[in-house]
Amino acid sequence: MRKRTLVTILAALIIVRKSRSDLEGDIWKLIPNLFSNRLRESYIFTYLFRSVCNCSAYFFAGISLLFKPNILQLHLFPPHLVANNIQYCQNINTTNKYRLPHQTLDVYAPTSTRTTATSSHPTFIFIHGGIWTLFNKTFMRLIGERFAERGIICIIPSYSYYPDGIVDDQIEDIQNVITWTKRNITNYGGDENQIVLGGQSSGAHVSSLYMLQSICKKELCGYIGLSGVYDPLQHNIGFEKQRGVDQISPLVPANGGMANIAKYSSCYYVKMIVPNEDISKLPAILLLHGTKDTTVPVLSSDIFYKALCTRCDENENNESKKTGHGDRRKIEMKLIDGIDHAKYLYDISTTENGAEGHPMMDAMVEFIHKVSVRK
Repeated sequence: MRKRTLVTILAALIIVRKSRSDLEGDIWKLIPNLFSNRLRESYIFTYLFRSVCNCSAYFFAGISLLFKPNILQLHLFPPHLVANNIQYCQNINTTNKYRLPHQTLDVYAPTSTRTTATSSHPTFIFIHGGIWTLFNKTFMRLIGERFAERGIICIIPSYSYYPDGIVDDQIEDIQNVITWTKRNITNYGGDENQIVLGGQSSGAHVSSLYMLQSICKKELCGYIGLSGVYDPLQHNIGFEKQRGVDQISPLVPANGGMANIAKYSSCYYVKMIVPNEDISKLPAILLLHGTKDTTVPVLSSDIFYKALCTRCDENENNESKKTGHGDRRKIEMKLIDGIDHAKYLYDISTTENGAEGHPMMDAMVEFIHKVSVRK
């Protein structure tokens, strides 16, 4: 009788789990909204939440790599890691004791870093995601290796995660990373004029904001956004509310609270803030999104893509009279069938030979090499 009851319960749980694709949302819905708000604004809770999630991710990733000894060895002894834990903040007086431990980067370079006056390796700065709160550069170690295997210098920084820093601080960190890169990349076989910036999820959000805010500096030859949140307010009151995680998500406090969150929209920024004379200075842009993403909908990238194209079309009406062409050719969006929100990063990490054949990785590598060609 007990066995039948147990089997019935397990079967019911399996049916419920299959019918409910968002277990995370179901769990957070059990917490009253008032309590959820207090939790996400608590430094202690958020710090503990980050620590528990990061430790859990380390544990389960470590277990999975035990069954992939070659990949585990690569993670522990990465052959392309040529610089580790570099402090990139140029002036420690501009930061604080909470942010400083996060402000380090790693550099992964192809085996041969010898260059000539006419050749060099392109550089990709990758800003990882993690709801503005989680993970660090060590989680992305194998990602750096995969890019180096494909002839690309990859720089992966940690940065000021919430609650130690909010989006303004994270954008400032990206500026410091790029400043460090431009000053030092030739030491690793790179070229300061061949820098592509990119990010995934919340990393795509903060990196896209930096890209838009720094257009006039013309520091970048390309930008890649992966599964990005480009309008935090709409994502919170729309998609996160639908999932039932809007009251507990770190998105709101990390973006300055509900009173300030609207100004951190990349979509709004490109529509209303970027001056007309700067639109033509946009770097080449590639937005990638998986069709099976249930954490950040495809609509997020689509809205940002359309906002970029609209501004480029407006500029094209003026520029085409002078040059014969406009700027829309710089903007590209690709939807990748069968790809979810973040598991593809693990798949890329654990696939050997530079993850050649993985659609996300191949799209990024092709784009980086294309936009980094010297003119």
